[in-house]
Amino acid sequence: MTPVLRFEESLENEQLLARGMLVEVDGVRQFALPFKISELPFAVRLPAPAAGEHSEAILREAGFAADEITRLRELKVI
Repeated sequence: MTPVLRFEESLENEQLLARGMLVEVDGVRQFALPFKISELPFAVRLPAPAAGEHSEAILREAGFAADEITRLRELKVI
């Protein structure tokens, strides 16, 4: 019977380490994907976008004019 590990214990588990189920991101060890697909290797993409970071590009792509985007920014909508 295998014991249930606490979170901290699982980050040091030899089996998880050997199977590549743990990754280190910005100095913090965390779990990788819980499954392996040979045709789709796992990769951590950093950094995650900040809230609203792509709003202007998305609005432009959706057809908003520059002055409309400026107005939305002034109104603190974006």
